[in-house]
Amino acid sequence: MKIGVKIGIVLALLLGIYTSAWATLRINDQGAGNEVPISVTTAVKVLAADARRFNWTMFSESVDLRCTEGTYNVGSGAFTAPAVTPTSTRGFIIKSGQYVSEKSILALAAGMNGSHQFTDDFAKVEIDCISTAGATSVDTWEERNPTSNP
Repeated sequence: MKIGVKIGIVLALLLGIYTSAWATLRINDQGAGNEVPISVTTAVKVLAADARRFNWTMFSESVDLRCTEGTYNVGSGAFTAPAVTPTSTRGFIIKSGQYVSEKSILALAAGMNGSHQFTDDFAKVEIDCISTAGATSVDTWEERNPTSNP
């Protein structure tokens, strides 16, 4: 067998392995329409806990948000809702008009300690948010592993 044929077979096998679809995308999963409505008076669950989620992105359309995160116990697989309710001054910030992913929050929080010391499981936990100044709508995108195991 010629070397070109061998290389072609190897490439075909590699491309077959690495091009298969393995993630699903959910958009505005908690919304009552096309997005999640948020006010300054009541915190809202923007992202429900999901052990299969490995990435999310939020976009607040007109007002900054403050958000707090729940927890995930790797050993038991149990989730808890955020222990701290977000307020207009408490929680991590999601700036309006910007796409904010959980990966960018992890990068910013890398040196933090205390209750906001995030881990790689941050993508899985419930996120509750509140507006800092008035009503707004939030768009969410979630990437999930389609298998039943996280």
